[in-house]
Amino acid sequence: MATLSDLKKRNEYAIRMLDNREVKLARRLFIQNYRSQRTPMTIINLAAFWVDEHAIICQNAICRRIQSQVRAYYAKKILIKGTKDILSDKQATYHLYCLMGRIGIIQRNFNNAILHYSKAKQIEPYSVEALSMLAWLSVLQHDNSAAYSCLELLSQILKLGPDIATNLETIFEECPFIRFPFYQLLVYVLSSIDNDKAQMIFHRMIGQNEPLFPAEESVLLCLYLKNYSCLDSLMNAFLAEPTNNEEKVNAIVFSLKDNQKCSPIVKPYIATFSQYSSVRSKVIYSLKRRKADNDLEYVLQTFFYPISKECHFIDCPIHDKPGE
Repeated sequence: MATLSDLKKRNEYAIRMLDNREVKLARRLFIQNYRSQRTPMTIINLAAFWVDEHAIICQNAICRRIQSQVRAYYAKKILIKGTKDILSDKQATYHLYCLMGRIGIIQRNFNNAILHYSKAKQIEPYSVEALSMLAWLSVLQHDNSAAYSCLELLSQILKLGPDIATNLETIFEECPFIRFPFYQLLVYVLSSIDNDKAQMIFHRMIGQNEPLFPAEESVLLCLYLKNYSCLDSLMNAFLAEPTNNEEKVNAIVFSLKDNQKCSPIVKPYIATFSQYSSVRSKVIYSLKRRKADNDLEYVLQTFFYPISKECHFIDCPIHDKPGE
Protein backbone atom coordinates (compact mmCIF):
# COMPACT_ATOMS: atom_id res chain seq x y z
CA MET A 1 0.00 0.00 0.00
CA ALA A 2 1.28 3.45 -0.90
CA THR A 3 2.20 5.75 1.97
CA LEU A 4 0.56 9.16 2.44
CA SER A 5 3.82 10.71 1.25
CA ASP A 6 3.66 8.66 -1.95
CA LEU A 7 0.03 9.66 -2.51
CA LYS A 8 0.85 13.34 -2.06
CA LYS A 9 3.83 13.23 -4.44
CA ARG A 10 1.80 11.40 -7.08
CA ASN A 11 -1.06 13.86 -6.59
CA GLU A 12 1.17 16.91 -7.08
CA TYR A 13 2.72 15.34 -10.18
CA ALA A 14 -0.75 14.57 -11.61
CA ILE A 15 -1.88 18.18 -11.13
CA ARG A 16 1.26 19.51 -12.81
CA MET A 17 0.74 17.11 -15.72
CA LEU A 18 -2.89 18.25 -16.08
CA ASP A 19 -1.68 21.86 -16.05
CA ASN A 20 0.67 20.92 -18.91
CA ARG A 21 -2.27 19.37 -20.81
CA GLU A 22 -0.93 15.85 -20.30
CA VAL A 23 -4.51 14.74 -19.68
CA LYS A 24 -4.11 10.98 -20.17
CA LEU A 25 -1.13 10.78 -17.82
CA ALA A 26 -2.93 12.92 -15.20
CA ARG A 27 -6.00 10.68 -15.44
CA ARG A 28 -3.92 7.56 -14.89
CA LEU A 29 -2.19 9.07 -11.86
CA PHE A 30 -5.41 10.30 -10.22
CA ILE A 31 -7.03 6.88 -10.69
CA GLN A 32 -3.91 5.13 -9.37
CA ASN A 33 -4.00 7.30 -6.24
CA TYR A 34 -7.72 6.66 -5.74
CA ARG A 35 -7.30 2.90 -6.05
CA SER A 36 -4.23 2.82 -3.80
CA GLN A 37 -6.00 4.45 -0.87
CA ARG A 38 -9.33 6.24 -0.58
CA THR A 39 -8.71 9.39 1.41
CA PRO A 40 -10.53 12.74 1.20
CA MET A 41 -7.70 14.00 -1.01
CA THR A 42 -7.69 11.10 -3.49
CA ILE A 43 -11.52 11.06 -3.72
CA ILE A 44 -11.92 14.82 -4.17
CA ASN A 45 -9.06 15.11 -6.65
CA LEU A 46 -10.24 12.32 -8.93
CA ALA A 47 -13.72 13.90 -8.95
CA ALA A 48 -12.21 17.34 -9.56
CA PHE A 49 -10.31 15.91 -12.52
CA TRP A 50 -13.54 14.57 -14.05
CA VAL A 51 -15.35 17.87 -13.49
CA ASP A 52 -12.47 19.96 -14.89
CA GLU A 53 -13.83 21.13 -18.24
CA HIS A 54 -10.42 22.46 -19.26
CA ALA A 55 -9.35 18.82 -19.65
CA ILE A 56 -11.82 18.31 -22.51
CA ILE A 57 -9.71 18.68 -25.63
CA CYS A 58 -12.45 17.97 -28.22
CA GLN A 59 -13.32 21.14 -30.15
CA ASN A 60 -16.75 20.06 -31.40
CA ALA A 61 -19.39 21.71 -29.19
CA ILE A 62 -21.82 18.77 -29.29
CA CYS A 63 -19.09 16.24 -28.42
CA ARG A 64 -17.85 18.54 -25.67
CA ARG A 65 -21.34 18.72 -24.18
CA ILE A 66 -21.69 14.93 -24.24
CA GLN A 67 -18.22 14.48 -22.74
CA SER A 68 -19.04 16.98 -20.02
CA GLN A 69 -22.18 15.04 -19.06
CA VAL A 70 -20.30 11.71 -18.98
CA ARG A 71 -17.49 13.17 -16.88
CA ALA A 72 -20.00 14.73 -14.47
CA TYR A 73 -21.65 11.32 -14.07
CA TYR A 74 -18.32 9.70 -13.08
CA ALA A 75 -17.47 12.56 -10.71
CA LYS A 76 -20.86 12.37 -8.97
CA LYS A 77 -20.57 8.60 -8.58
CA ILE A 78 -17.12 8.94 -6.95
CA LEU A 79 -18.24 11.74 -4.61
CA ILE A 80 -21.41 9.98 -3.45
CA LYS A 81 -19.46 6.77 -2.80
CA GLY A 82 -16.84 8.65 -0.77
CA THR A 83 -19.10 11.12 1.06
CA LYS A 84 -18.66 9.47 4.48
CA ASP A 85 -14.86 9.65 4.21
CA ILE A 86 -14.94 13.25 2.98
CA LEU A 87 -17.27 14.67 5.67
CA SER A 88 -14.64 14.02 8.35
CA ASP A 89 -12.49 16.75 6.75
CA LYS A 90 -13.82 20.35 6.70
CA GLN A 91 -11.63 21.47 3.80
CA ALA A 92 -12.55 18.42 1.71
CA THR A 93 -16.24 18.90 2.57
CA TYR A 94 -16.13 22.45 1.16
CA HIS A 95 -14.70 21.10 -2.10
CA LEU A 96 -17.26 18.27 -2.10
CA TYR A 97 -20.17 20.72 -2.03
CA CYS A 98 -18.62 23.02 -4.67
CA LEU A 99 -17.98 20.06 -6.98
CA MET A 100 -21.52 18.75 -6.45
CA GLY A 101 -22.81 22.24 -7.22
CA ARG A 102 -20.74 22.28 -10.40
CA ILE A 103 -22.15 18.88 -11.38
CA GLY A 104 -25.68 20.23 -10.80
CA ILE A 105 -24.95 23.08 -13.23
CA ILE A 106 -23.48 20.73 -15.85
CA GLN A 107 -26.56 18.51 -15.55
CA ARG A 108 -28.82 21.60 -15.60
CA ASN A 109 -30.25 20.65 -12.21
CA PHE A 110 -30.13 24.18 -10.83
CA ASN A 111 -32.07 23.43 -7.63
CA ASN A 112 -29.52 20.77 -6.74
CA ALA A 113 -26.68 23.16 -7.55
CA ILE A 114 -28.17 25.85 -5.27
CA LEU A 115 -28.52 23.30 -2.45
CA HIS A 116 -24.84 22.32 -2.63
CA TYR A 117 -23.43 25.83 -3.08
CA SER A 118 -25.53 26.89 -0.07
CA LYS A 119 -23.87 24.12 1.95
CA ALA A 120 -20.45 25.28 0.71
CA LYS A 121 -21.35 28.83 1.83
CA GLN A 122 -22.22 27.52 5.31
CA ILE A 123 -18.67 26.18 5.60
CA GLU A 124 -17.03 29.23 3.98
CA PRO A 125 -19.46 32.19 4.45
CA TYR A 126 -17.21 34.49 2.42
CA SER A 127 -16.53 32.11 -0.45
CA VAL A 128 -16.54 34.23 -3.62
CA GLU A 129 -17.25 31.16 -5.73
CA ALA A 130 -20.26 30.02 -3.69
CA LEU A 131 -21.74 33.54 -3.54
CA SER A 132 -21.31 34.33 -7.23
CA MET A 133 -22.67 30.95 -8.28
CA LEU A 134 -25.66 31.37 -5.95
CA ALA A 135 -26.34 34.86 -7.33
CA TRP A 136 -26.35 33.60 -10.93
CA LEU A 137 -28.38 30.48 -10.13
CA SER A 138 -30.93 32.43 -8.06
CA VAL A 139 -31.59 34.73 -11.02
CA LEU A 140 -32.23 31.72 -13.25
CA GLN A 141 -34.58 30.32 -10.58
CA HIS A 142 -36.38 33.70 -10.36
CA ASP A 143 -35.41 34.27 -6.73
CA ASN A 144 -34.37 37.89 -7.07
CA SER A 145 -34.23 38.66 -3.34
CA ALA A 146 -31.76 35.79 -2.75
CA ALA A 147 -29.71 36.88 -5.76
CA TYR A 148 -29.58 40.47 -4.49
CA SER A 149 -28.45 39.35 -1.02
CA CYS A 150 -25.59 37.37 -2.59
CA LEU A 151 -24.58 40.28 -4.83
CA GLU A 152 -24.59 42.72 -1.88
CA LEU A 153 -22.39 40.42 0.21
CA LEU A 154 -20.14 39.81 -2.79
CA SER A 155 -19.74 43.57 -3.21
CA GLN A 156 -18.67 43.89 0.44
CA ILE A 157 -16.21 40.99 0.26
CA LEU A 158 -14.60 42.28 -2.95
CA LYS A 159 -14.64 45.85 -1.55
CA LEU A 160 -16.22 47.26 -4.69
CA GLY A 161 -16.17 51.04 -4.83
CA PRO A 162 -17.87 53.70 -6.96
CA ASP A 163 -15.59 53.25 -9.99
CA ILE A 164 -17.12 50.64 -12.31
CA ALA A 165 -13.99 50.12 -14.43
CA THR A 166 -11.89 49.31 -11.35
CA ASN A 167 -14.65 47.07 -10.01
CA LEU A 168 -14.77 45.09 -13.25
CA GLU A 169 -11.05 44.38 -12.98
CA THR A 170 -11.52 43.16 -9.40
CA ILE A 171 -14.50 41.01 -10.38
CA PHE A 172 -12.55 39.46 -13.26
CA GLU A 173 -9.66 38.58 -10.95
CA GLU A 174 -11.70 37.28 -8.01
CA CYS A 175 -14.86 35.65 -9.41
CA PRO A 176 -14.87 32.05 -10.64
CA PHE A 177 -16.39 32.88 -14.01
CA ILE A 178 -14.30 33.70 -17.04
CA ARG A 179 -16.56 36.77 -17.06
CA PHE A 180 -19.01 37.34 -14.23
CA PRO A 181 -22.08 39.50 -15.07
CA PHE A 182 -22.17 41.31 -11.72
CA TYR A 183 -23.71 44.57 -12.96
CA GLN A 184 -26.03 42.87 -15.46
CA LEU A 185 -27.38 40.64 -12.68
CA LEU A 186 -27.58 43.57 -10.25
CA VAL A 187 -29.70 45.67 -12.61
CA TYR A 188 -31.84 42.65 -13.50
CA VAL A 189 -32.73 41.77 -9.90
CA LEU A 190 -33.06 45.38 -8.72
CA SER A 191 -35.62 46.10 -11.45
CA SER A 192 -38.15 44.09 -9.43
CA ILE A 193 -36.96 45.26 -6.00
CA ASP A 194 -36.03 48.94 -6.43
CA ASN A 195 -36.51 50.08 -10.03
CA ASP A 196 -35.17 53.60 -9.38
CA LYS A 197 -31.91 52.16 -8.07
CA ALA A 198 -31.74 49.77 -11.04
CA GLN A 199 -32.14 52.71 -13.43
CA MET A 200 -29.45 54.68 -11.59
CA ILE A 201 -26.92 51.81 -11.83
CA PHE A 202 -27.81 51.28 -15.49
CA HIS A 203 -27.08 54.95 -16.24
CA ARG A 204 -23.72 54.61 -14.47
CA MET A 205 -22.96 51.54 -16.61
CA ILE A 206 -23.59 53.29 -19.93
CA GLY A 207 -22.32 56.73 -18.87
CA GLN A 208 -18.62 55.84 -18.98
CA ASN A 209 -16.12 57.61 -21.23
CA GLU A 210 -15.20 54.27 -22.80
CA PRO A 211 -17.80 51.48 -23.26
CA LEU A 212 -17.27 48.85 -20.57
CA PHE A 213 -20.05 46.50 -21.62
CA PRO A 214 -20.92 44.96 -25.00
CA ALA A 215 -23.40 47.14 -26.88
CA GLU A 216 -25.84 44.23 -27.30
CA GLU A 217 -26.07 43.73 -23.54
CA SER A 218 -26.56 47.43 -22.88
CA VAL A 219 -29.37 47.52 -25.46
CA LEU A 220 -31.01 44.48 -23.88
CA LEU A 221 -30.82 46.03 -20.41
CA CYS A 222 -32.28 49.25 -21.83
CA LEU A 223 -35.20 47.35 -23.38
CA TYR A 224 -35.72 45.23 -20.27
CA LEU A 225 -35.91 48.36 -18.10
CA LYS A 226 -38.04 50.11 -20.76
CA ASN A 227 -35.65 53.03 -20.55
CA TYR A 228 -36.37 54.29 -24.06
CA SER A 229 -34.68 57.66 -23.51
CA CYS A 230 -31.30 55.90 -23.83
CA LEU A 231 -32.24 53.64 -26.72
CA ASP A 232 -31.20 55.85 -29.65
CA SER A 233 -27.67 56.44 -28.38
CA LEU A 234 -27.17 52.76 -27.53
CA MET A 235 -28.53 51.65 -30.92
CA ASN A 236 -26.20 54.06 -32.70
CA ALA A 237 -23.25 52.68 -30.72
CA PHE A 238 -24.21 49.14 -31.69
CA LEU A 239 -24.77 49.96 -35.36
CA ALA A 240 -21.43 51.77 -35.52
CA GLU A 241 -19.65 48.52 -34.58
CA PRO A 242 -22.03 45.66 -35.37
CA THR A 243 -21.03 42.30 -33.95
CA ASN A 244 -21.37 38.88 -35.53
CA ASN A 245 -23.06 37.24 -32.55
CA GLU A 246 -26.37 36.22 -34.08
CA GLU A 247 -27.92 34.93 -30.87
CA LYS A 248 -27.46 38.22 -29.05
CA VAL A 249 -28.75 40.11 -32.08
CA ASN A 250 -31.78 37.82 -32.18
CA ALA A 251 -32.34 38.51 -28.48
CA ILE A 252 -32.50 42.21 -29.33
CA VAL A 253 -34.86 41.60 -32.27
CA PHE A 254 -37.31 39.59 -30.16
CA SER A 255 -37.04 42.07 -27.29
CA LEU A 256 -37.75 44.95 -29.69
CA LYS A 257 -40.85 43.12 -30.91
CA ASP A 258 -42.03 42.67 -27.32
CA ASN A 259 -41.47 46.38 -26.65
CA GLN A 260 -43.02 47.86 -29.79
CA LYS A 261 -46.43 48.18 -28.10
CA CYS A 262 -44.84 50.20 -25.29
CA SER A 263 -43.01 52.75 -27.43
CA PRO A 264 -43.03 53.68 -31.14
CA ILE A 265 -39.31 54.48 -30.92
CA VAL A 266 -38.41 50.78 -31.16
CA LYS A 267 -40.27 50.01 -34.42
CA PRO A 268 -37.70 51.37 -36.92
CA TYR A 269 -34.98 49.25 -35.34
CA ILE A 270 -36.72 45.88 -35.79
CA ALA A 271 -36.08 45.69 -39.53
CA THR A 272 -32.57 47.11 -39.12
CA PHE A 273 -31.54 44.47 -36.59
CA SER A 274 -33.26 41.64 -38.43
CA GLN A 275 -30.80 41.92 -41.29
CA TYR A 276 -27.91 40.93 -39.01
CA SER A 277 -29.16 37.36 -38.58
CA SER A 278 -30.53 34.64 -40.82
CA VAL A 279 -34.10 33.31 -40.80
CA ARG A 280 -32.74 29.92 -39.70
CA SER A 281 -30.96 31.41 -36.68
CA LYS A 282 -34.15 33.30 -35.70
CA VAL A 283 -36.18 30.09 -35.77
CA ILE A 284 -33.57 28.23 -33.70
CA TYR A 285 -33.38 31.14 -31.24
CA SER A 286 -37.18 31.28 -30.85
CA LEU A 287 -37.16 27.60 -29.88
CA LYS A 288 -34.29 28.00 -27.40
CA ARG A 289 -35.62 31.13 -25.69
CA ARG A 290 -38.70 29.26 -24.44
CA LYS A 291 -36.55 28.07 -21.55
CA ALA A 292 -36.24 31.66 -20.29
CA ASP A 293 -38.87 34.19 -19.24
CA ASN A 294 -37.35 36.95 -21.36
CA ASP A 295 -34.49 37.63 -23.74
CA LEU A 296 -32.18 39.18 -21.15
CA GLU A 297 -32.55 36.12 -18.93
CA TYR A 298 -31.73 33.95 -21.95
CA VAL A 299 -28.51 35.90 -22.51
CA LEU A 300 -27.56 35.67 -18.83
CA GLN A 301 -28.21 31.94 -18.88
CA THR A 302 -26.48 31.20 -22.19
CA PHE A 303 -23.55 33.58 -22.56
CA PHE A 304 -22.54 33.62 -18.90
CA TYR A 305 -22.61 29.86 -18.46
CA PRO A 306 -20.01 29.47 -15.73
CA ILE A 307 -16.59 28.09 -16.60
CA SER A 308 -14.93 27.66 -13.24
CA LYS A 309 -11.53 29.23 -12.68
CA GLU A 310 -11.28 28.11 -9.07
CA CYS A 311 -9.10 25.11 -8.28
CA HIS A 312 -10.71 22.36 -6.22
CA PHE A 313 -7.71 20.05 -6.05
CA ILE A 314 -6.57 19.37 -2.49
CA ASP A 315 -2.82 19.82 -1.88
CA CYS A 316 -2.50 21.61 -5.20
CA PRO A 317 1.11 22.74 -5.82
CA ILE A 318 -0.03 25.53 -8.16
CA HIS A 319 -3.04 27.35 -6.65
CA ASP A 320 -4.10 28.64 -3.27
CA LYS A 321 -7.56 27.59 -2.11
CA PRO A 322 -10.09 28.89 0.44
CA GLY A 323 -10.40 27.18 3.76
CA GLU A 324 -6.71 26.29 4.13
